Amino acid sequence: MLLGAFLPGEDFKIYHSLAGEADSGRVTLLTAPHCFLEAGTGLLRAVRRSRLTEGLANEAWSTLGLIRLAVVPFPERDALFTLALREQLSLYDAAYLGAAIDHQAQLATADKALASAARRHGLLWAETANDALTGS
Repeated sequence: MLLGAFLPGEDFKIYHSLAGEADSGRVTLLTAPHCFLEAGTGLLRAVRRSRLTEGLANEAWSTLGLIRLAVVPFPERDALFTLALREQLSLYDAAYLGAAIDHQAQLATADKALASAARRHGLLWAETANDALTGS
C-alpha cells in the first residue's frame, strides 16, 4: 500500500485519501513490525526491474521514514500461523490482518487476497474510502 505513492503508473487514490485522513489527525495509522522491510524490498525490486531509479528509490525510502505509523506487535506466533492458514495468506499479510483484528482497526490494502480476508472480518477500510471518493 505504501509503495503506491512512489511507483510510476500506479493509481492509488485510496493511499492518498488515507494519507490525508492521517495528516488531518482523523485516523491513526497502525502497522505490523515488518512494514518498512516489506516496503523497502518493494523499492529494491522496483529499481531492479527499472521501474524506479536508485535516486527516486532513495527519496522514497527517506519519505517512508517520515510517515507516522504506530507499530504494533505481531500477533502471537501460533495464532498468526493459524490465521494465515485459515485465510490463505502469507505470514506477512496475516500479520497485517492480525494487527487489525487485535486492535479492531480497519485495514487498508491494495492486495486482493488480504482485502478479501479483511472484508470477511468486517475490517476493510478501502470500501469506506471508495465510497468517500466516489460520493456513494
